[in-house]
Amino acid sequence: MSQPLRGWFDKLVSFLRDSNRQQQSELTTIHAQLNSQVQGVGDPIASAQRIQVAHPIHHVTGTEAIDVIDAPPAFSGPIWLASDGAWSLTTAGNIAAAVTAVVGHFVQLVYDPATMKWYPA
Repeated sequence: MSQPLRGWFDKLVSFLRDSNRQQQSELTTIHAQLNSQVQGVGDPIASAQRIQVAHPIHHVTGTEAIDVIDAPPAFSGPIWLASDGAWSLTTAGNIAAAVTAVVGHFVQLVYDPATMKWYPA
């Protein structure tokens, strides 16, 4: 292989290695984010001043106002609360906007760890 061609080839190999490392790093980050998400349908939760979610979907029973929703460690993203009772969400805790649940409907919320608040959809 000629010297100019060898130099070009070495630069190409170096570029491809760096690009591959960057892609591997990005995939590792995406993998970690996806694995931090809760999965499946959880047990029903009775409405209370403070509730804890462990899955992306929960049925919520009762009529008490919910001020605080606790999420699993390192959680970010959406949850869906199925309204089996006429409960409400208040802004007294970590919920950004008040919501009154309608029986038979879902309330979707997204958790932002930067603000540590739930945002209704």
